[in-house]
Amino acid sequence: MNSILLVAAATWRVAHPAWLALLALAPIALLAAWFCIRQRRAGLRRFIGEAAAARLPRNGLAWTRAAIASIGAASLAVAAARPQTDPVTEDVAVRGRDLVFLVDVSRSMLSRDVVPDRLSRTKIWINDLVNTLGGDRVALVAFAGVPVVKCPLTLDHGFFRMELDDLSPTTSPRGGTLIGDAIRKAMSDVFEPGQGRHRDIILFTDGEDQGSFPIEAAKAAGEAGVRIIAIGIGSELEGALVPTDSGAAGYIEHEGAQVRSRLDGTTLAAVAHAAREAGGQGVFLNVGTGTMDLDTIYRDLIASAETIETSQVANVTYRELFPWFVGLALTCLAIEPLIPLSRRLRRSGEGTIHRTAATALALASMTILSPELKAAQPATDAPSPSAAEVYNEGRRMFLEGKHAEAAERFRAADVATRDADLGAKARYNLGLALYRQAFPAADASPAASPGNPDARQRLSLLEAASRAFQSAVEIDPTDQAAARNVEMCRRRMQEIRDEEQRQQQQQQSKEGDQSQSQGSQGQPGDGESRSDQLSDLARRQREAAEQSAKAEAGEAGADRDRDAKAARQTQQQLNEDTKRQQDSSGQPSERTGEQLKKAREAQQQASEALERGDLGEARQRQEQAAEHLESAAASEREAAKREEPSKSDGRHDQRASESRQPAYDQTAAQLLDRERRLREARRQAFRAMRGTPQPVERDW
Repeated sequence: MNSILLVAAATWRVAHPAWLALLALAPIALLAAWFCIRQRRAGLRRFIGEAAAARLPRNGLAWTRAAIASIGAASLAVAAARPQTDPVTEDVAVRGRDLVFLVDVSRSMLSRDVVPDRLSRTKIWINDLVNTLGGDRVALVAFAGVPVVKCPLTLDHGFFRMELDDLSPTTSPRGGTLIGDAIRKAMSDVFEPGQGRHRDIILFTDGEDQGSFPIEAAKAAGEAGVRIIAIGIGSELEGALVPTDSGAAGYIEHEGAQVRSRLDGTTLAAVAHAAREAGGQGVFLNVGTGTMDLDTIYRDLIASAETIETSQVANVTYRELFPWFVGLALTCLAIEPLIPLSRRLRRSGEGTIHRTAATALALASMTILSPELKAAQPATDAPSPSAAEVYNEGRRMFLEGKHAEAAERFRAADVATRDADLGAKARYNLGLALYRQAFPAADASPAASPGNPDARQRLSLLEAASRAFQSAVEIDPTDQAAARNVEMCRRRMQEIRDEEQRQQQQQQSKEGDQSQSQGSQGQPGDGESRSDQLSDLARRQREAAEQSAKAEAGEAGADRDRDAKAARQTQQQLNEDTKRQQDSSGQPSERTGEQLKKAREAQQQASEALERGDLGEARQRQEQAAEHLESAAASEREAAKREEPSKSDGRHDQRASESRQPAYDQTAAQLLDRERRLREARRQAFRAMRGTPQPVERDW
């Protein structure tokens, strides 16, 4: 028996044993269930009495539900722990490349032109890359005046990161920067002898070499098939001051001047080029004072290249058992709600009848004692109309011209309905009714009565109509007509406000100088009024076209006949209004007269089509008439703009332009001169910061 248990223990394992701690909650859950069942039983005994409680069934069903729920929860905990069995051992070959990191630890790498400094930023980049490596072997060589191997080629990435964290200017026993010696050190003491294109050197430095012949060293490495990736860090233009020590506030001085360290990108580019020319591969990355993703560079340049077998590992795989426990948990959790908490009494119907009678008696007494509440209830033999009936009644009132009553019906239908489609239609037609209250067909000018209370009322109605159209769009975002009407209402509101402001300005000007005011309110004002009236006619013609389109889309019947009749009446009114515009006392321009003539012809054809019942042809002619009316309004506005400057004093305009032009030229000249001075100052500052490079003789 003991041998069987030992074999079972050897072939079983749990991947995440911490989840098994949840099994301790199962007894706690059972204890909580026992307490709840007991409290429920005690409360029921107090309510019905000891004699009736003696006839109650036992709590077996409640205990069964609690046990099944606990088993399901425990099964989920075991499944989360991932039990496994049947181990199988396989030898897996790990393949990768050999990466040697050459890190410059000279004192110039403490410069703070990158945050926090050049050396710390280099260690951050290397650490991020090592976290993403798989089977690659890594090595670390720190160099300044003397190269030092800190970590040989190894798969122990933890040891590599520990040595990387310890890098500082004191790692190398002598100061300076000898890039060539570092490359030769990696080739002789780190890499295995012989040829192979599975080796890479990643060089981090600011490039200020001190005569170590790095190009020759890179050429020898390239002939051996080694790839060199030179990464330059530091400012190449301005440079940066060299601190005396890490975290110190002072800076190194040479012959009374502070030393600035600059990136020598030319040397690093030559190193990469020499490696390529020798048959290997070389890449120079000029990072400067910016940043980079070294892991991305590794994937693009290194990971996809040639690899070798770096080690053999024994991989043990297990067969997962958690699906069985998940299935058990789901089964328990599905069965548990189906079990009732308790059995019902056979004579429980008698108690139900008594409780129902008592409830009815209580409600009857409340009704007798509250006559006001009873009187407020609607009569049962006169049910309230449905939302659709209220909507249809509002539509009938709208066609009869009773826009205020129609608005109330549409608003009531929107509140009463739960149908989104009917609600969108009710809100859309509510907006139309409010708009018609603001602009009846007999007075379609948006600014017919500016400055009086009617204008204020129109603004209020237009704002309410805009909200109604907007709410219709929120229900049906594809309703393009409602969206256009929102913009139309907002435009009309702005026109009324502009007209009020213009009238106020004219009134003030008239009080100041009546003769000048009369001259300024001549023909240009008439032209502007005509253009507004023509624009409104075009808008009404567009609405008439939409009305014909709706009548065309409707089903045959009384509703379609009413829509067609309303469309004919609307078009007849538009024909009369257009004729009045054409026969008005003001002389329109030649282009305006031509467009009005074409509009009249299209309207006449639309009326004939409506009489024939051809709603499609009528809609096309109405749209053509609207386009001609819009062209006429645009022509009137252009004519008004051309005539307005001619009525002003030409000499005054000329003097104003002459007084404005020199001010503009003077301002532009000042801005250009200021920009030129700033650019020259920046150039001189850069030139002063660069200065004359100091000879590199010491540790910086």
